[in-house]
Amino acid sequence: MSKHTTRHYCRNTHCRAKLAAPVDNEHHAFCTSGCHAIFYRHRCLVCEDAMRRKRDDQRFKNGHKTCQNEYRRFPHVFDYPGVNPGHPTGVAMSASQTLDSSGSKVAVGGDLPRKMFWRDKAGRGWYWESEDLGEHRLFSRSGDLAAHLH
Repeated sequence: MSKHTTRHYCRNTHCRAKLAAPVDNEHHAFCTSGCHAIFYRHRCLVCEDAMRRKRDDQRFKNGHKTCQNEYRRFPHVFDYPGVNPGHPTGVAMSASQTLDSSGSKVAVGGDLPRKMFWRDKAGRGWYWESEDLGEHRLFSRSGDLAAHLH
């Protein structure tokens, strides 16, 4: 988007939750750091061009030196607010750090968000969401609730 608009809803297409407070910065228009990480998984963090990652920690499209320089100058503009600097945005945890160490799910995000998301590696679009350790919800690729576990 080229014009400045105030965002009221999460930009993650699988979420679209109402934000706690409206934001003007499009890079901050996410309800959790997990939604931010999912959204930028296949996009350049600065210009939002589509990209295919070669490494899990890659945040810029190859050849986007201008984007890298812009990020170095203003990281607070592009990172999710309050993100842990030790874990850059969009870095997936290893399978041993997820609830299921079989590798069937990948926890997304560096810090511990209010919600945790797990996505299947095959890219079928189904994902888990958990707000605490006792409650889990499974969503279809269209974002519909498929299962709710207590």
